[in-house]
Amino acid sequence: MKLIRVTASLPADLVEAIDRSESNRSRYLADLVRRDFARRRRAGFLESLRHPFKGSRALAEAGLKDWAANLPPDRASDLVDLNAGTPVKWVRGKGWIKLKK
Repeated sequence: MKLIRVTASLPADLVEAIDRSESNRSRYLADLVRRDFARRRRAGFLESLRHPFKGSRALAEAGLKDWAANLPPDRASDLVDLNAGTPVKWVRGKGWIKLKK
């Protein structure tokens, strides 16, 4: 993995506390940032579940078993037309937004 040196200003007492408990400050901070990114992704995902895109509600209410029971026995992949849908993206603070095709 390529490393890039960065400079971050932190309060002295915080750096001292890190140095007292961790032998590798850089690794500790990298792990901390990774965990925070993962936490934010999970929070955004959960927020998107609380505010589903209006077009997906009908499919969710139908249920997976009902949907799967109606699939043709072969070539189920032909049911999906990747050009027919509405591309959307979840934006924190704004909700679902339509993307340009």
